[in-house]
Amino acid sequence: MIELQLERMLLPLGLLGLVLALEGFLRSGVARPAWIAVLRAAVQLALLGLVLAWLFESAGWPWLALCMVLMLGAALREVLARQEDEARRLWPGTLLALAGSAACSLGIALIVLRQGLFEEPRLVVPLLGMMLGNSMNGISLSLQGFCARLREEREWITERLALGMTPGEALAPLRKGEMRRALTPAINSLATVGIVFLPGMMTGQLLAGASVMQAILYQYLVLLLIFLATILGQRIALQMAQRGFFDERHRLRLPAESSQRD
Repeated sequence: MIELQLERMLLPLGLLGLVLALEGFLRSGVARPAWIAVLRAAVQLALLGLVLAWLFESAGWPWLALCMVLMLGAALREVLARQEDEARRLWPGTLLALAGSAACSLGIALIVLRQGLFEEPRLVVPLLGMMLGNSMNGISLSLQGFCARLREEREWITERLALGMTPGEALAPLRKGEMRRALTPAINSLATVGIVFLPGMMTGQLLAGASVMQAILYQYLVLLLIFLATILGQRIALQMAQRGFFDERHRLRLPAESSQRD
């Protein structure tokens, strides 16, 4: 593996600093949030390195389990932070979508790799992070679009309900549309991998000295599991969201109505 010295990071940081200084001179509004993001990333990665080094070397399974719960909680917080108030009310379904999709994908990965859940933290933590991160993005996009379409198409949905359709039938076009829209980035990544870009995990393994075939197999496994987690997460989240917007008599209850009645 090629060793990377800390002082060599000054070159990319210096070039980035020049670019951001130019943006600040042009008053584009990008420089300040970009600098905050760069510094925040450095601090977060340094803290993460300390935690992972301890977790991988000396921590037992209770700490690994706690780490996994904290990762799930952080993913849930990020999804809810990007939503309007109406979607935040649906946090139990969002939690189920995140936990269910990540657990399914991680379980399959451990079966394929013949590893126990608490046997190899170096394997479990990165895999769980990739599953949760991609599922989180898909769920966030799908919920945002779904709630927006509910507001825009309220009268059309009410008309479909009046014709005798069930809530599932009335909202089927909305669910299908948001599934397609939110899955587009994942589908594009799968379709262009190895042609337009080299995935990060494969690049990391090659830099670490792994054989090309092993790097390809690991990367393909991860891509499949990420895609699986994304699809499952979106499907569960949309199904749970659908239930949250109807009462026991199958009447559409948008959040504004709910908050006033409560």
